[in-house]
Amino acid sequence: MPTNFGKELTSEELTAVVDYLMTVTGLYSHSRQNQAKAQCDLYFHPVLDRVGMLQWNRFDQIVQRGYTHAKEVIAAMEATTRPRFGMPAQDPGSNVPLTEHLK
Repeated sequence: MPTNFGKELTSEELTAVVDYLMTVTGLYSHSRQNQAKAQCDLYFHPVLDRVGMLQWNRFDQIVQRGYTHAKEVIAAMEATTRPRFGMPAQDPGSNVPLTEHLK
């Protein structure tokens, strides 16, 4: 069993240490994610609640969620920002949705 300066840790202490390390890791990861988000021009973060890393049988559903999210993000972009990404600023009189070019 791991020791703490010569003293053996109890299972409760070991659990507490692991919980602490997981919390610190999560906070650091969240901080880095916020930094990256602030530095990017376009940010996609689709909601993937209840999706596990090994749920390959839901691949098509997950891709569709991402695609739908991307269309929402692009549709919400300001007209002045769109040309930076090679997209036309939507003509106000146009009946063609801005996301039509994604098909």
